[in-house]
Parts: sequence; structure tokens; C-alpha cells
Amino acid sequence: MKESEIKLPIRDLSAAQRQISELSAVVRKHRHFEDNLLFDTPERSVRAQRRLLRVRIVNGAGLLTFKEQADLSTGIKVREEIETEVSSPKELIEVLHRLGFEVFFRYQKYRTIFEIPGVPLHFCLDETPIGNYFELEGEPDQIHLYAERLGYTPQDYITASYAGVYLSWCKQNGRQPGDMIFS
Repeated sequence: MKESEIKLPIRDLSAAQRQISELSAVVRKHRHFEDNLLFDTPERSVRAQRRLLRVRIVNGAGLLTFKEQADLSTGIKVREEIETEVSSPKELIEVLHRLGFEVFFRYQKYRTIFEIPGVPLHFCLDETPIGNYFELEGEPDQIHLYAERLGYTPQDYITASYAGVYLSWCKQNGRQPGDMIFS
């Protein structure tokens, strides 16, 4: 499956929630906590190939995700994504460790997912330890259209992963990088 997405910085969470409401969006998945673990080899071979291997844990269930290298030529991040649900993320993590993978980055967020009936686009409102973001995922023309309706231009688009966003934030704020988790 191809995934097309961007992130947009939210400066005012209340205003962002009003904007979503004004677009007639409905909640597809209520606000929930996500704990995300990114895995790689000790040599960082997955990252060197600009791929991603992630285990996401939500309410005790897991989701294993593999993402290929991204194409950014349209200003939107487009890449192949393979996902499968996992009933026991703890055991999957143990398997990955035994295969030689290790967690190299952990990030957390609260996410609410919205959709507009009939529009092939998901609006995620992500609350992270370093700020709030929209993540628009769907057809590229719809991403552009609704980013504009939310008041953003292509110069506002963030195509970095949350790991990349976090590293930039650490650099801008003079912080030593670690994991992006709530205290």
C-alpha cells in the first residue's frame, strides 16, 4: 500500500479543533495514547536505507509497520507501507530483539483521527511532548486542498518522521536528543 502524508504544525490547539469542526469532520477514532518503538540493527542498516521498522502499542495491542524509502518529489511524503496487527506486542518485541534488532528511538503521542464523509483523507490531530501537529494522510490532491483549507501553504508542510521532527526540535532548543516521551 502507498502512504501519502504530511504533518502541519499546530500553534493553537483549540483553534485547530475548531477548524476541524468547521470542515464537517467527524471523529473516526477518539483520542488515544500511542507508544511507538523504532527498531534497527546495531549498525543502523534499516535507517541507512531510509526505511522504517516500528512497533506501535495502543491499549495493549500492537501494530507492526514497515515503511520503504520516501519519495518527496511532490512535496508530500509518499512511500510503500506494510502493516499488520499484533496481539502481543511484548512478544513481538522479544522476537525482534532475538533477531538482533534494538530500539533506537521511542516516541509517544495522543492521537485523534477525523474524517470527512466521502473525502479520501484522514486528519490526525497529534499531541506530542514537543508540540501539536496535524497529519493529513490520503490522496495527494486532497492533502493539498485540505491543507489550504486549514490555512497552510506547501512551505508549512513537514515531510520528516517524528524522529526527524524531534531531532530538529532538540537542535533548535539546545536539548540533548533522547526519546520523545511524556514525563
